[in-house]
Amino acid sequence: MKDDWDEKLKQQVERRFEQYKTVRLDLTDAHQDFLWTIAGNFIYVEKVSSVSAEAQIKLNYTRADTINLFLHTRIKTMFTALYITNTAQAGEWIELLIGCEFEMFRADPGRNIESQACVVLTNVAANVNTPGPAQLCDIVLFKADVANVGVVWVDFGAAAVQNACLPMDPGDWSRHHLSNLNQLNANFEIANERLIVVPEI
Repeated sequence: MKDDWDEKLKQQVERRFEQYKTVRLDLTDAHQDFLWTIAGNFIYVEKVSSVSAEAQIKLNYTRADTINLFLHTRIKTMFTALYITNTAQAGEWIELLIGCEFEMFRADPGRNIESQACVVLTNVAANVNTPGPAQLCDIVLFKADVANVGVVWVDFGAAAVQNACLPMDPGDWSRHHLSNLNQLNANFEIANERLIVVPEI
């Protein structure tokens, strides 16, 4: 791998390579391990079109584990190829800052976390797991509707099972760190009741 890296770097120097560049991944069309030949050792997810924009990459080999390109993801390692996977997402994109022997630092006064539009989880059938939608987030606040009568059971990364996870009586609320709303699962003791979710990113 090192010899290959040295050769790629030598070629880029000879061609007066760009030490850093900003590129935009267009997610309109679906891709599965789409090969993008580029060398570097720094990737930063600087912007996304919306909190719903999702894509994954593998570094150097298709057999590598996938890395989710969440907003503000920072990757520092050598690579000579990226394999991009994404579902078709009309109008969505992810903007990357890619560098070769390059790092960028900014004064960090603290990230501004902003609340996103409310998401309401409900189900027409009682005692059935109801997962959240696929939507990126950092922090999630959720509250059992005050108009509920029964308990809402909540779990993370696994199906919610009554009497086996977090119980939410009417009006109860909680706040947790999650990277995607699809990790949130709800199970309603009574059909057509609601769990109100406010994601933050």
